[in-house]
Amino acid sequence: MLEALSANLVKAYSMKSGKLIIIPAAGIALASVLGLWTAIASAATGPTTEPATSITTSDATLNAMNSGTAATDSSFWVSTSTFSTASSTIPAGVYSTPDLGAQAASSTFSSQLSSAVGLPSITPGTTYYFVVWTSADGGATWTPGSELSFTTLASAPTVTNVSPSAGSTIGGTAVTITGTGLSGATSVSFGGTAATSVTVASSTSITAVAPAHSAGVVDVTVTTPSGTSATSSADHFTYSAPVTTPTISNINVTDIGTSTATVHWTTNVAADSTVNYGTTTSYGSNATNATATTSHSIVLNNLSEATLYHFDVQSSTGTSTTATSSDQTFTTLSTASSTPLAITSISTVKSSGIADNSFIDGWTWVIHFTVPDTENAFRIRFSDWGNPSNSFPTASNVRISSAQSSNASSSANGIIENDNGYSDWLYLNGDTSSTTPGRQIDLQVDVKIPFGTPPNPYTANFTAESCPSTATSTPAC
Repeated sequence: MLEALSANLVKAYSMKSGKLIIIPAAGIALASVLGLWTAIASAATGPTTEPATSITTSDATLNAMNSGTAATDSSFWVSTSTFSTASSTIPAGVYSTPDLGAQAASSTFSSQLSSAVGLPSITPGTTYYFVVWTSADGGATWTPGSELSFTTLASAPTVTNVSPSAGSTIGGTAVTITGTGLSGATSVSFGGTAATSVTVASSTSITAVAPAHSAGVVDVTVTTPSGTSATSSADHFTYSAPVTTPTISNINVTDIGTSTATVHWTTNVAADSTVNYGTTTSYGSNATNATATTSHSIVLNNLSEATLYHFDVQSSTGTSTTATSSDQTFTTLSTASSTPLAITSISTVKSSGIADNSFIDGWTWVIHFTVPDTENAFRIRFSDWGNPSNSFPTASNVRISSAQSSNASSSANGIIENDNGYSDWLYLNGDTSSTTPGRQIDLQVDVKIPFGTPPNPYTANFTAESCPSTATSTPAC
């Protein structure tokens, strides 16, 4: 197509301008002629040096594209530094590949870097410069392309030391890796498991965090674009099971009876269980469970009722120091035979009052009782109040309450005596001292003084009883 079209062009020179003038033949558009001229001019340029490919640590493929004119000869010049192509004479320090022979117009061709005659050994991480040359007249005249460069890959990394060289199987150990060619590291492996984080400090140092791994010796390897480090004894890292002293927490005692109790606690790691116990801080007895767990529970048997016990708990993983708690206490429950219902003491809150028929201006006492643990219902009765010359009835004038009850926990919902018989039942659910045998309760007694009651000291007798019950049934004592 080009030859046919060119034959239709009329060429002439303008002697005045010295420029080549293209005159289109009849029927040829000027735009087509200009496009043709561009193609012809491009075809007249030299070869194009193309980027190198297949770059390794010891070789590379040099690439080029021939011009629009067929070449009779072709080759590449290479060097480790930039060089001039002003002359077709090879400068010092520049090496040429053998003549690659003829190349078709606009075709691509290549040669290996290692084929350059006399080129010193190719080294990793080295920059090489290269230019393509072609000749269209049997080597009489040579035309160069542009100069390009590339860098051979660096050598595969090496690992010469890891520090520390041991850590826990749970991972998390920060390890400094020393070696060569570590720049550009893409990953670090501990026995085939990727490190959880990698920080490249330099070409000779990396910090990596060891991942979780089973116990044993593993190789630490580093991977860069140049490859993965070879394994050796220098890269060994030893994983071991963690050596941890358990941390004891949440100690509590449940299911306390007259002769048994259950001690509970937790540890942060699985460990065995021991409770040392006795009636003094010297203990003297123990109960154990060798099963490793984080949730511990030991039942103590054959205890004495109504007795204060001291105890501590211990846990060990078998590979660590034993953890021991501080001294703890609990008191076993009492029965009526071991701790009978008794008055511990009486506290006077207000012993003088006003005869205005109001509890707020009357008398108040707190009677401290010890009640058997096995009996949770309590009641009391008072005689009428009097002295040798005067009296007033208990009925409607006495109110009882206890913070240790579920149904009359304060004076606001206290039980008012209907007569001088027994009051309604208080259902006990508290204990003011868990370390004192029996249930300790505080019974508040409020007395209002009726209108017109003559001033004088007044007394009343009382008696109380307790028995087993629930809050929804009437005790049968």
